[in-house]
Formats: sequence, structure tokens, C-alpha cells
Amino acid sequence: MKTLTISVDDETEKLLERAVAGGRFASDSEVIREALELWEKRKTAEAAEVEWLRREIQAGFDSGEPKPLDREAFFAEVKSRRAKRA
Repeated sequence: MKTLTISVDDETEKLLERAVAGGRFASDSEVIREALELWEKRKTAEAAEVEWLRREIQAGFDSGEPKPLDREAFFAEVKSRRAKRA
């Protein structure tokens, strides 16, 4: 395992100290490792969400020309679906 030296501000130092003092982590290194794992998971989830949005946008483009919205019919449908769930 490689050893790194990092600089942190006072607030981050206090966060690390509290995390270790709380007993969940044995060392600052464990805190940093978990933080990096969570960061990586978040980046992966964000990338998946962006890809999903791209597909949904493309599906919208591929669905054809927009059609006028009948507001009364739309809201009647929404109310009907809500009533069925209740």
C-alpha cells in the first residue's frame, strides 16, 4: 500500500479527528478511503443518470412532432389514475 501525505484545512482535520474518535474508523486513512469510495460511487451514479437523461431526450426527439395538449383531458386522466391508487 502506498503512503501519501496530504494537506487539509482545519475544518477537514476536525472532521477526520471526529470520525476516528467516534470509533467507526481506526485511522484517518480509513476515513479517506471510504470518502473516496463514496465519491467514486457518486460519480458512477451521476454518469448513469446523465446517460439515462440523454436516452430520454433522444426518445422524445424520436417520438415525432409535438401534439397540442388538451389540458382538461390530461388533468382528468391524472385524477382518474390517482383515484385508482387510493
